[in-house]
Amino acid sequence: MDWHDDEALSARIRAMGRRQRHQAAYLALRRLQAPLLGMEMPDDWGIDPAALDSLIRRSGERLDGEADEVFQQAIGQLTSAPLFDSEIELGLAESFQLEAVNGWLMLGEALGEMNETQTETLVYLARELADYLDGIMENSRV
Repeated sequence: MDWHDDEALSARIRAMGRRQRHQAAYLALRRLQAPLLGMEMPDDWGIDPAALDSLIRRSGERLDGEADEVFQQAIGQLTSAPLFDSEIELGLAESFQLEAVNGWLMLGEALGEMNETQTETLVYLARELADYLDGIMENSRV
């Protein structure tokens, strides 16, 4: 099956309510949590690991799809990091980290609305990043 064009998944997402779409996006990104938190962020990115951890934890606690003050603070801390104000050269690990962080931020920014397009974007992003990591791991064993 080609996961890049999964009409059955798209149909399931269209049939979901907002709360279910949020849960689907969260669960898709959840697969990236351990690799993301397990990799050390470059110091010059200025990302506070505690803020990233808080965003991920609060995402799981906000499965109703609604934001709260602590969640919004974590998003604010992350989006104000120097990383988002500069152009940087990315290696393999940094590319994964940046895309995964962006996925978690998109999830946070979609709270309260989480439409079908946002859900599909996040689910496919998580699938792509997981496939990317799997490929890196597979190639490193060869």
